[in-house]
Amino acid sequence: TSSSSQPLTPYFANCHCGTITYSFLLPSPSLSQHKPVIECACSICTRKAYLLVHPKRSHVVLHSDAADLLTSYEFGEKTMIHRFCRVCGSGILVDYKGDRLGVDVLGVNVRMVEDVDLDELEREYLE
Repeated sequence: TSSSSQPLTPYFANCHCGTITYSFLLPSPSLSQHKPVIECACSICTRKAYLLVHPKRSHVVLHSDAADLLTSYEFGEKTMIHRFCRVCGSGILVDYKGDRLGVDVLGVNVRMVEDVDLDELEREYLE
C-alpha cells in the first residue's frame, strides 16, 4: 500500500523549553512502526543528536508564533536550513529547501515528540 493511501497519524512535539510547539502527520500508526527513522552521521546531525522522519512540508504545522521563534543555521554548500528554538536551542527540523529526492519534505527531529520511546525506533544510519 502506498503511503498516500494510508491514513495519517498526528504527532505532537515541542522544544525543551516549550516555546516551540508543532505537529506533523505520518502514514504510520506509531513512530516505532515508521521506517526509517534516520540517524545521520554528518557533523551537525551528530552534534544535535537528530533522529529524523520526513513528513511532507504540508503535513507540518508550527503552532502559535513558533515560526517567529525559530532561528536558522546553514553551513557548507547551504543546501538545507537547520531550524532551532531561539530560546533553548533545541533542534526542531531540517528544511531541505523544497527538494529531497524529488519530494518536498522536512526532516523533523523525533526527539522532540511527546511520549516517544526512542529505544523502540528502528534506525537507519547514514554516513
